[in-house]
Amino acid sequence: MPSPEQLWQMIQRQQRQIEQLKQKLGETDHAVRQVAETQAEPAKGSASLPDWVNRISLSGKIEVDATHSDDLNGDWNATSNDSASDIVVSTAEVDIAAQINPWANAHVTLKYEEDADQTRIQFDAGSITLGNTEKYPLWLTVGKEVVPFGNHSSAAFSDPLTLELGETDETAAIVGWSLNGFTAQGYLFNGDSRKSGDSDNKIESFGGMLGYAGQLGSVSLDAGVGYINSIEDGKIGDTLGSGGAAGNVDAISDHIGAWNVHAVLGMAGFSLIGEYFTAAEAFQPAELTWMGRGAKPRAWNLELDYETEIGGYGTTFGLAYGGTAEALDLGQPEARWIALVNVGILDGVSLGLEWAHSEDYGTADTGARVAAGTGGDRDVATLRLAAEF
Repeated sequence: MPSPEQLWQMIQRQQRQIEQLKQKLGETDHAVRQVAETQAEPAKGSASLPDWVNRISLSGKIEVDATHSDDLNGDWNATSNDSASDIVVSTAEVDIAAQINPWANAHVTLKYEEDADQTRIQFDAGSITLGNTEKYPLWLTVGKEVVPFGNHSSAAFSDPLTLELGETDETAAIVGWSLNGFTAQGYLFNGDSRKSGDSDNKIESFGGMLGYAGQLGSVSLDAGVGYINSIEDGKIGDTLGSGGAAGNVDAISDHIGAWNVHAVLGMAGFSLIGEYFTAAEAFQPAELTWMGRGAKPRAWNLELDYETEIGGYGTTFGLAYGGTAEALDLGQPEARWIALVNVGILDGVSLGLEWAHSEDYGTADTGARVAAGTGGDRDVATLRLAAEF
């Protein structure tokens, strides 16, 4: 048993240890407060940012293509043993979207495409939408957009021929109604086309579409039909040209309407795409010519895609067949077959290979801008590295 003196010494040692512990606890508490204050600073700074910053989203994609074609001069192999290869940035696109409030949003798209005609950044789209379809089915979009005419869905790198003939990009007012998967849209715009002798510059182009998108048991369905009264305001207008001469888009005899129908079915990883485009009436021979008369261009696309995983990598296989009729003057092939495989090699990054075989119109088929078909064919292989964010 320790003596009283030893007990007193033990008590003194314990007292000193207690004081040391108190001091350490005080230092720890001070450090904890400093860390908490430091961590609170960024949050405080974030909270002080304008509220609109949290309502803006940014997305985009970059596609780089390595291509090889057995047709150097675009003459459908009329010149023997000619070929071409290149590496191009086929697309660099940035989309900015802003949810201004529950009833208004806006978006802007900037795009760069490296090709023979366009090698600069361009304002591709920009619009304001008023509406909230979760609370009310009616909405309004005004601005520069591709008007709702056609679907143009495809897993292929090459644009479907229905898009090449039917896509129409205009500054328009679009009114829409959406409820239970059904959608109806109507639109107005002042296009580039002008009737010959018409000095007015006014809104007289219009169109509309009806569609449904939803699930029917185990099958997904997206189908619709659309009409536009001035298809010459779309990509066809690039062929017609401008300048006021007979046959130019700004000296056309009359607006040419067009119809589009499409359906996309999905089930168990498979997607079946069908689309058909047709002008509602023929152009005048001075505008677009087919076999000595006015052309009534048509186009179609049929595609089967399959998405699966191979070794943990998302993989898409695709086969497509497209064609046109009376589109010789538009520089389009009469038929095209496409096969492709595309693999997601990293999160947001894919590597794919596409083979496209196109056939020209026959030598007996005649136009004006293109005197006659060649009966030739063209093969193009494209290796694409793409990134999305």
